[in-house]
Amino acid sequence: MDIDGVEAETHFTVVHRAWRGRGLGIAVKAASVLTLAAEGVTRFRTGGSVDNVAILRANDALGYVRDEEWVTLAQNVR
Repeated sequence: MDIDGVEAETHFTVVHRAWRGRGLGIAVKAASVLTLAAEGVTRFRTGGSVDNVAILRANDALGYVRDEEWVTLAQNVR
């Protein structure tokens, strides 16, 4: 996580495979938002791969709004 004044950006939210599907990612992300908000952070940014439905749902549940998307160019390998 990078914090710059009143802005914070989460780079990764990771849960060990054995513990996935139990709401831990949402809990950890929510705890970080609440803690930083109490310290004066007012803008929170995060990412999430379109392939990672769990993190996109977690972000939605916490109120993040998608404001941009990455476009990836990959070589077509045959």
